[in-house]
Amino acid sequence: MNRIILIGNGFDLAHGLETKYEHFIDWFWKKTFDNIRSNNEIIYGDDFIRLKLDSIENGISDEKIKYRLKTNACFYKNEFLRRITGESEFNNWVDIEEEYYTALKNCINGNYKGGNVEKLNQEFEDIKRELKNYLMGKSSKGITTNEEILDKIYSTPKYQDCIRAKKRLYQKIDRVDFTLFLNFNYTHTESLYSSGATTINIHGELNNSKNPIIFGYGDEQDTLHKEMERRGGSYLDNVKTVNYLKTPNYKNLMSFIEMDLYQVFIMGHSCGLSDKTLLSTLFEHEHCISIKPFFYIDEKGHNNYEDIVKNIYRIFTGKAMMREKVVNKEYCEPLIQLK
Repeated sequence: MNRIILIGNGFDLAHGLETKYEHFIDWFWKKTFDNIRSNNEIIYGDDFIRLKLDSIENGISDEKIKYRLKTNACFYKNEFLRRITGESEFNNWVDIEEEYYTALKNCINGNYKGGNVEKLNQEFEDIKRELKNYLMGKSSKGITTNEEILDKIYSTPKYQDCIRAKKRLYQKIDRVDFTLFLNFNYTHTESLYSSGATTINIHGELNNSKNPIIFGYGDEQDTLHKEMERRGGSYLDNVKTVNYLKTPNYKNLMSFIEMDLYQVFIMGHSCGLSDKTLLSTLFEHEHCISIKPFFYIDEKGHNNYEDIVKNIYRIFTGKAMMREKVVNKEYCEPLIQLK
């Protein structure tokens, strides 16, 4: 039996890397505020906003800038930035991708305030450029291996995790033969644990032209997707399935899952709809015998096991199969135990 370690943003967070959406947007606006102050003019403009300040005589404080941003004194050249800045509930990368998809559907209905689909795609590219700049400064250097996580990744298979496979008399599941790290991040925190294993950076890598960044949408079962297919062109620029074909990554993943039975460990991935098509292929494959979410516990003691499972539920077309494969909460555990 083999094992796939599904690496998402939460894996970075568990190692202290500030790669959440809120980290990025805070960095973006701090940089913008610094530029506004250094400009020291009543009128400020860049690729994203045009802002008129009421006064600069007594200095330009953050409070003054924030107030002006919320009034008609600010014009957003990038409507998509306005949308993601104004949605305080966003807390991970998949939310930005889902907001892009919502904006794309608004373009179909003629309701996107920023203009047409070409304008939206350019705005999205500008945000991706800033995201790359931010993540370039978030290196895994200096981060050490967490022995607790290491033990989980290379643990011996447990009976309660693989009940489905026990029905198959031809297959032993008492050991893991090959481990694959399926990395959805743009960082390389997984490299702390992947020595001797295979890694597929399915969403690309920073500064690697042979494996460019993929950032878009991957729910091809949405009701409006057929209309996007019909229109084609710019509506399909950020379809993940299309962009997966730029590299051998997807086909290498398919080769791995065809090789033998496998179980999936979810470590820090929310399993959101922007990755639905890929995750559906991975989870519903006949060789997949087990899906084990490792959950997060916040400072109030709340864990996100149910949040992950609800997202997994939306991915499966066969709900009975989902019930059979997903490991019960009592047999799951935190990615890192709180001390």
